[in-house]
Amino acid sequence: TNIWYIAAVCGVRPETILVTNISADENLMLFLDIILTGFHMMCPMRWIMLAPIELTAFFAYMVPAIWIGPAPPALLVSNGLALGMLIAAAASGKRSLEIHERRSFISVAAE
Repeated sequence: TNIWYIAAVCGVRPETILVTNISADENLMLFLDIILTGFHMMCPMRWIMLAPIELTAFFAYMVPAIWIGPAPPALLVSNGLALGMLIAAAASGKRSLEIHERRSFISVAAE
């Protein structure tokens, strides 16, 4: 959620309430999410082969955010956890799909 949208829905001008501008890295996180989801859904490869892409996406956000970014530590932790959970869910989904495909192939081959 973006604080600007929530404030607009409530009829409040955020410039009058907020003292500092909070950077939430939404664009980078969304871009990494699109890349990860695309690779997990569209690439016909085993789930373990996607591990380098998952690690690259995680560190592509965390390293610059820690090293360069002015984001508060709580935001870094929450964004890192969210990205980690997204990666874990995508890997788990890919693995369960792979298991389902293998079981389906075994049942077709047995007929």
